[in-house]
Amino acid sequence: MLILHELSHSPSSLMQASLVCRAWRVPAQQLIFSSIYLRSDAQCKKLQNFLKGHPGLLSNTSRLSIVEHEKPHHLGNLISVRTGRGLQSGGKPYLHLPGAMSFIPSLAASVRSLDLFVLPWRDSTLHFVQHFKRVQKLRVHGAQSISAETFQMLFGELVELNDISLSTYYHRLPQNPESDFDARLLRAADNSVAIEQSRFSTPISLKSLVLMEAEHLPDLLETLSNEKVTNLSGLGYLYLRWTTRPIFAFRFVDALFQRGGSSLKTLVVEIPKRHHMQVYSRSHLHFDHYTMNPELSPLKYLTGLRKLKIITGNDMGFSTQPFLISDHLALLYAIPSIHQHRKLGPLQTETLHKVQFKIFLELGHSLYVADTFSEWMEAFEPAEDGTLCEWTVLDTLLAELPAFKQFSLDIVLRLVGSNERRLGQQFDAQMDDLRDRVEACMPKTRQSNQLKCDYRVVSKNLEDDLRSPIFVDKDADEDEDEHDDE
Repeated sequence: MLILHELSHSPSSLMQASLVCRAWRVPAQQLIFSSIYLRSDAQCKKLQNFLKGHPGLLSNTSRLSIVEHEKPHHLGNLISVRTGRGLQSGGKPYLHLPGAMSFIPSLAASVRSLDLFVLPWRDSTLHFVQHFKRVQKLRVHGAQSISAETFQMLFGELVELNDISLSTYYHRLPQNPESDFDARLLRAADNSVAIEQSRFSTPISLKSLVLMEAEHLPDLLETLSNEKVTNLSGLGYLYLRWTTRPIFAFRFVDALFQRGGSSLKTLVVEIPKRHHMQVYSRSHLHFDHYTMNPELSPLKYLTGLRKLKIITGNDMGFSTQPFLISDHLALLYAIPSIHQHRKLGPLQTETLHKVQFKIFLELGHSLYVADTFSEWMEAFEPAEDGTLCEWTVLDTLLAELPAFKQFSLDIVLRLVGSNERRLGQQFDAQMDDLRDRVEACMPKTRQSNQLKCDYRVVSKNLEDDLRSPIFVDKDADEDEDEHDDE
């Protein structure tokens, strides 16, 4: 079983293992059916016919993914964890049909993780989901199609929820985004009345929350931040992918910081890829809001933060811009656990002890990319007026943290061009130079064996590369392990 678990990301290997002998078949099939994707009524019927001869297999299913989209559509960043391939959808709605409904009795007791890739949401969607009352992890892609009322009804039924993810980054933009946002803002204002009238006997206790470009969904964020609906005293993990849309509201995310900030142990901030300066300037609005005045910044509530991860670009949207450490230094300085350790007593050592910068870079497809590395190298040189480079400032800052354990710089590079091998060889030499400069600018961190600098190269075709664990964010699991160790 230990060996088979190592093969869980390779369905073809599990299929071969299930054919070795009868003793291997059952454990292999348990892993094969641990995660199921439903995307059409025809698929439901096909799986139903297969399960007639294997009625007990669905009892092993802990993760269920539902994809329902009327028009043929590639679902953006949605990648099958079992095959590594991009998910496709399209066709008639099917969740209300007998084929899909027949799975509910067999799956309702075992499913703990539910992924919903549904556009638009219907009454049949809600009716289907409400049967899975023991779900602990809920991921909603296309959250802009859910109303606040539906969102509250889900919370009223899925009382064991502790892990929620909302994403909107593959949806079709409304024709008038301003009016759509204004309507959601009005619903958020009225939502307090609706929550007063609803019957939440016990608020759900959230441990993990992921918001992927969700700042422009104020009605849903109002529900999440309302103490009658959620208990954030145990929120340990928060992942924010900042939106690049021109319309969004900070105050609802700020309310989450205020309510759950003291318990938060891990914060991940992802800055989307920037194709042009207009998008870049919008990203700066986040930095300005959170760093311009540390005394007023919502980050002041993060008194127990222990790990900070900043991502530039993302796995499906590689950035061509050089890394801007000045913004991230400002983010570090705005977090109380950076500097408040001086005010704590000698027995209180709660402070930030892991910082990771992860950069997704693309080399070869843009005119700007040729200058990317030269711009990077300039960041490691002292200014003409003798001012230290920002990386040296970072080194000094990290050295002041008594409990600091590790700083890591992780670069994921995608080579795009007619001669990827030549580009790769050239980049190897440049990366060696980059490592040398990082170590030269951060001697204190390097001497204490806390510095890690690494990079990985992926090909233009991400279909195979996305099967690699480098695209799996395991921060939440790592933090739970650390907590257990302590």
